[in-house]
Amino acid sequence: MARSLRMASALLAATLIPQTVTPQTVIYDYDRKANFARLRSFALRSENMSDNPLMNERITVAIAGALARPGHGAQRSIPTCASCPA
Repeated sequence: MARSLRMASALLAATLIPQTVTPQTVIYDYDRKANFARLRSFALRSENMSDNPLMNERITVAIAGALARPGHGAQRSIPTCASCPA
């Protein structure tokens, strides 16, 4: 009885573990015709991304840190239309 119970629980674990470690499918969408090479600055909105002010600051710092690289700088004001055609 105890052996069959161990075998059943091992079989259950063996069937559930592969489903928990499967990779996520990442989908992204952007305008493939857009010329991102001409962009040299960025601006972040002051909207709250979460209810936690510390988390909002961490998100803002992480995004600004990833975007701030040589040749790119932050703007103080946000343009009315960020991706308007010229």
